[in-house]
Amino acid sequence: TYTGQYTKFVGDDEKDTSGVFSLTLNEDGTGAQTRDGMTFKVTWTQDGDAITMDETYIGDPITYTGTLQNGELHLFNGDPADIWTCEYVYTQDAQ
Repeated sequence: TYTGQYTKFVGDDEKDTSGVFSLTLNEDGTGAQTRDGMTFKVTWTQDGDAITMDETYIGDPITYTGTLQNGELHLFNGDPADIWTCEYVYTQDAQ
């Protein structure tokens, strides 16, 4: 389980900490992301430090890519090189 720390656009240094969001990744490749007051089912895979996650947000499919290192998860909802892509940053909850 991960707690959201902040979001930001890739092309912006300003971090938005006003939103409340979290993510649960189950060992079977399923999970749930909670944000904007709603919960969305996700599927995910991991290859080393690389994470890929899919969800459907209000009817639209979104693929996230990112990394998991030292309990910190960074997910991008588009091309990480695109300045309009949003980065979500999570920290792993104590187990």
